[in-house]
Amino acid sequence: MNKHTAAVLIAVLIAVLAAVPLFGFDSRTQSAMPPLHPVVMAQGGSYTAIARGYNALFSNPAGFARPEGELTLLSATMWMHSRPHAVIPGAAALFRGTLEGDRRRIEEQFTSRGFGTGGAAGIGYVGNNLGIGVSAVFDALLFGQSFPTADDQGDIEGVLASEISIIGGFAVPFTLGGARVSLGGDLRPFVRAYSYVEDATLTAGMIARYLGVDSLHADEAFMDNTPVLNGFGLGFDLGLLVEWRQATVGLSLRDIGGTDLNFSSHSLERVWAAIRTGSLPAPAQSGDQGYVEQRYYVPMSANLGVAYHPRLTGFGRRLDPVVHVEVRDLLRAADHDTPAGSLLHLHAGAQISLWDSFALRGGLYQGHPTFGAGLSVGFLDLNAALFTREFGAYPGDRPVSGASLEAALRF
Repeated sequence: MNKHTAAVLIAVLIAVLAAVPLFGFDSRTQSAMPPLHPVVMAQGGSYTAIARGYNALFSNPAGFARPEGELTLLSATMWMHSRPHAVIPGAAALFRGTLEGDRRRIEEQFTSRGFGTGGAAGIGYVGNNLGIGVSAVFDALLFGQSFPTADDQGDIEGVLASEISIIGGFAVPFTLGGARVSLGGDLRPFVRAYSYVEDATLTAGMIARYLGVDSLHADEAFMDNTPVLNGFGLGFDLGLLVEWRQATVGLSLRDIGGTDLNFSSHSLERVWAAIRTGSLPAPAQSGDQGYVEQRYYVPMSANLGVAYHPRLTGFGRRLDPVVHVEVRDLLRAADHDTPAGSLLHLHAGAQISLWDSFALRGGLYQGHPTFGAGLSVGFLDLNAALFTREFGAYPGDRPVSGASLEAALRF
């Protein structure tokens, strides 16, 4: 057995051991928080088998072994959780801070499939066996049965979350049986603030006041009375890419063994005041106000993808297509009661690149179609996507649509 084969077997053994559930006490799970990057979202969220460049930091560290290096000097991404036809009016209403003529459209968003916004900013270098980057992500999704007006108490609730992470990793490529194999790993120290807002009156008042709606709700106490879980974690990821001719198989194991979140609980006002100074409130110790007894963690996920990347010849202008499919969170794909529920783990995508400057993308995200495009002019990259994610128990149960836009400086 050569050293490369031994390395693969050791990695598989680690993955098997990490997949064994070792949690014997009361725990609550949290979701991972990758940016909703339009390159990935437009391709149905499938990226494990084609991981490369900046997005390999959030998908598969084996992509660090690509021979071409890419420096992202700045990536700025914004997204909205909204029906596609309401994205532009919704964004305009938020920026203006008033409903004006968009009241009906905004009301429809809150009372049907939710409404929210988010963004991410980061820098990073990926390639030549190295991956390193810094990323900040914010996301908010609000939903409910009625929109706050003067005659209506409203029932709006939602989630506010933010995370700042540092990613650093390494990948090793080698040849095995005629295939190019890349094995990579990374560490992700991060800080996170998370709040599930359950006080409908306070939440409705905050929204109504911001949007200029006359309301009976008072939002003055919102910051002081909204609890926020805040703390840090350390994630560990492994990735594998096996490339043979025009086909690639990718496997990524995210949050190996489950990533513990060392949370404390403070008010939104206190957390926001600390963030403005570049920190978080000091962790609470047992017996202190704000101490959280319950264990919170991000569970391990295993993502398996397959890609087909034909190398077309005979074109005077470059035409570069790739198609791929992925099963995400493979360890829990069989937990659903119905086959329809299992479809929530299925993602598929495709991309056609023209002249290395323009890209068309499409895919299926949990059974919902996605679309997008990208333009590269010199060092400037522009990418956009329309997508729908499923927050229910099966496709079509509770879909939430969205749009994402990125502007980046890349070399």
